[in-house]
Amino acid sequence: PAFAAGVARLEVPIDPLAVGAAALTARAGGLEVVVPIEVVDPDPVISEVDYDMPNPELFEFIEVHNPGAVPIALAGVVLELVNGSNDSPYDAFPLDAHAAELPPGGFLVVGDPDVGALMPPEAIFVAWDRGGVVGSGLQNGPDEVRLLRGELEIDSVLYPDDAEDSTLDGEAIARCPTADGAWSLRPATPGALNDCP
Repeated sequence: PAFAAGVARLEVPIDPLAVGAAALTARAGGLEVVVPIEVVDPDPVISEVDYDMPNPELFEFIEVHNPGAVPIALAGVVLELVNGSNDSPYDAFPLDAHAAELPPGGFLVVGDPDVGALMPPEAIFVAWDRGGVVGSGLQNGPDEVRLLRGELEIDSVLYPDDAEDSTLDGEAIARCPTADGAWSLRPATPGALNDCP
């Protein structure tokens, strides 16, 4: 397009991009501007956590979501369970041990074995092994779940132990909207978009 003298703005959609180095070139008349850009892996988010329910606690889970339009490489991504009383991890799950990448819009759920039957078939499920001890998955809080890429924390959620705020049978704390919204108590939807109002 032609622009009058002065400052002009032109938006160029470049989605999805491949990860790696690239250059964005703009030409106007006899002028040319080349801007180097670096496309990095987008980060997954923690989108839902069900950490407490009436005994027996058979359906606890943590849901990780790719809200973007390109696959997310899971190399070096670890889901970490953290004790709120001393800020020390009590368990960790290297996600790349279960999948090389999380597809666009995809979900990966780590949880009790029975959660797998509740999930859509396209979601990735990782059952934690608690040595046959029922209800020994997530501590009931106040605790934290962290998502790390190497040493970098890319997402986290703190959850309480207050009975009024705790997850009940069939409920979870969830982001609304799923990608980047505020946390609230919602019906549990492991491996699928959150049930937001």
